[in-house]
Amino acid sequence: YDDNRITIDGSTDKSFSEDVCARFEAYGWHVQRIDGEDLEAVTGALKSARAEAGRPSLIAARTTIGHGAPTKGGTAGAHGSALGADEVAAAKKALGWPESPAFHIPGEALEQYRRARDEGARAQGEWNDRLAAYEAAYPVE
Repeated sequence: YDDNRITIDGSTDKSFSEDVCARFEAYGWHVQRIDGEDLEAVTGALKSARAEAGRPSLIAARTTIGHGAPTKGGTAGAHGSALGADEVAAAKKALGWPESPAFHIPGEALEQYRRARDEGARAQGEWNDRLAAYEAAYPVE
């Protein structure tokens, strides 16, 4: 659950007072509250959620919408509209990212996505093989 406290109209405290974590705790869920900007916290919460076998998990990640954008970060201006070229350039500078290419993916993130793609292709291949075997064994069904 991305808890960035912002809607298109402004701060969520203008229109939303529900304690989402308390609601899910009342349902008996495994609930974790984390700093969504902290990669180690995110990784730890995902590991903990995967280890929780007896109940569903909710990870409430407190984040800043438009993280790194110097004038629009944390505001409704980063929600539902383009940041604009100047704000994007300033955000890239603040985050230590190169100005070009226009869409930069850090190497570590790109490698992780490629591994996920390859794992997905492998799993799909296994599924297709099982489906073909089933169809051969039960052609009428």
